[in-house]
Amino acid sequence: MNEIPKETPKPMSYSSSAEVSWVHEVLEPDQLTKSKMHLERRKLGRGTIILLWVLRAYVVLMIFIVAVAIHNAIHGGN
Repeated sequence: MNEIPKETPKPMSYSSSAEVSWVHEVLEPDQLTKSKMHLERRKLGRGTIILLWVLRAYVVLMIFIVAVAIHNAIHGGN
């Protein structure tokens, strides 16, 4: 039988300047990582932090209430 020799694929190399320039031509300017502006994290005020914790507590409470409502609906609880 004639066997076709299998070639191992070569890993892709992105060091070629032609490939890099092609990528720059295809992508929009705001899609390039280098063009994106990196912002620092803002310090939140005390009121904002308290508000976020209240919202977290509200979400946990609502999850509990929905879970109890689902349990009652399935088991026909009064």
